[in-house]
Amino acid sequence: MPLYVVVTSLESVALYVVVTSFDSVALYVLVTSLDSLTLHVVVTSLESVALYVVVTSLDSVTLYVLVTSLDSVTLYVVVTSLDSVALYVLVTSLDSEALYVLVTSLDSVTLHVVVTSLDSAALYVVVTSLDSISLYVVVTSLESVALYVVVTSFDSVTLYVLVTSLDSVTLHVVVTSLESVALYVVATSLDSAALYVVVTSLDSAALYVVVTSLDSMALYVVVTSLESVALYMVVTSLDSAALYVVVTSLDSMALYVVVTSLESVALYVVVTSFDSVTLYVVVTSLDSAALYVVVTSLESVALYVLVTSLDSVTLHVVVTSLDSVALYVLVTSLDSVTLYVVVTSLDSMALYVVVISLDSAALYVVVTSLDSVALYVLVTSLDSVTLYVVVTSLDSMALYVVVISLDSAALYVVVTSLESVALYVVVTSLDSMALYVVVTSLDSVALYVLVTSLDSVTLHVVVISLDSVTLYVVVTSLDSAALYVVVTSLDSVTLYVLVTSLDSMALYVVVTSFDSVALYVLVTSLDSVTLHVVVTSLDSAALHVVVTSLDSAALYVLVTSLDSVTLYVGYIFRLSGSICGG
Repeated sequence: MPLYVVVTSLESVALYVVVTSFDSVALYVLVTSLDSLTLHVVVTSLESVALYVVVTSLDSVTLYVLVTSLDSVTLYVVVTSLDSVALYVLVTSLDSEALYVLVTSLDSVTLHVVVTSLDSAALYVVVTSLDSISLYVVVTSLESVALYVVVTSFDSVTLYVLVTSLDSVTLHVVVTSLESVALYVVATSLDSAALYVVVTSLDSAALYVVVTSLDSMALYVVVTSLESVALYMVVTSLDSAALYVVVTSLDSMALYVVVTSLESVALYVVVTSFDSVTLYVVVTSLDSAALYVVVTSLESVALYVLVTSLDSVTLHVVVTSLDSVALYVLVTSLDSVTLYVVVTSLDSMALYVVVISLDSAALYVVVTSLDSVALYVLVTSLDSVTLYVVVTSLDSMALYVVVISLDSAALYVVVTSLESVALYVVVTSLDSMALYVVVTSLDSVALYVLVTSLDSVTLHVVVISLDSVTLYVVVTSLDSAALYVVVTSLDSVTLYVLVTSLDSMALYVVVTSFDSVALYVLVTSLDSVTLHVVVTSLDSAALHVVVTSLDSAALYVLVTSLDSVTLYVGYIFRLSGSICGG
């Protein structure tokens, strides 16, 4: 099964030759660039389990030699730099499973070598940063899955190589971007039902690579941002409903979280393992960056929340994994670009929502994939355009409502899933920098309410459990807003009262649930508009009454649904002292 690939570019007199032979399980890669007389030779032989890598650069007369022999589980690394005539030799023996770190910093050359060996997995990370050349190499070897990621950035040429080898599937992806020419190559093999997705964005010099393998329900996500030279790797495995960030080992039910901040060069590692309930809490505060990681794992319910806030970049990642429902939310905000990604995966239905807002234009993409129906909506909104997107799927009794308003820069997202009786409500208001998130799960009769106000940086969390009839009351008063939450739970009657009073607007929500009768009352009072909504549901009849009072008109709508479905709509308004109706 030999593979021969030859790519020749005559524009800049460069010759690239790649020869791969799988007959005797050997890989030979020869890349020669004649522009600046640079020769790069990589030879890998797997016959005797030996890896030989030779890289020679003739530009500045620098010789780098890396020889690794796995026969006796010994690693030899030799790096010779002739620029300043310095020789650095690192010999590491993995017989006793030790961790050796060599960090050498010169004036214009910095070499960082990290070798970590676990029981059944080895992680090799080599990061080399030069003046105008940065090489990032991440090699992760597991028992039956190996992931190799190489990212090389030059001044005017960027080469991204992603090679992923599985048991029966091999993916080779090479993406080369020049100044005015970009080449994107994606190879997908469906022999063993595997999906590989590669997305590369060169606007802000960022590479996003997503590789998903469905053989063992494993998700590998690699996000590399070259603006501030930061590498983020997230690996999520759904076999046992666990979340792995950067490095995770499930041999002894342990979670390894590695967070590296390059601003002050700090590394934080926390490992906590319990029998059936694991709680991982990592809070790291730096001068100009704060990382908050909260991971809570229960027997059948796991909640993972990752919130990272930087100076000009904010990353909010919320991952909630249930027995048969998984919710993945990724929100990334940059200076002039905001990316909102919401991915909800159910048993037979997935909802993907991507919202990207630029300075003078906004792009909203909503993609909903069902069993046999796919809905793709692409809408671009400018400064004075408001987009409202509503997607309702009744196949499996699921309601998804997305409302986006750009007039006052507010995003309202409501997702309701009736399969497992779960309600997810996300309301984001950018006027006063306030984020309100309400997640209610009725599987175990638990109510989670998260209200975050960024005006005075206040976080309020209310958890209500109806198993033992518990009452939680939280009252928070801000400068110009007051939030009152009262929840009362009885055996057969549940009363939820939410009262929010602002300066010029008041929202009153009363929800009363009985055994066979439910009464919902929503009263919203504005300066010149009052809205009264009363919804009463009986066993065989539903009465919906909406009363809206304006300055000079009143609208009354009465909807009664019986067996034969009858609709009554009426309006009454006063004109010149007389009353008119219809």
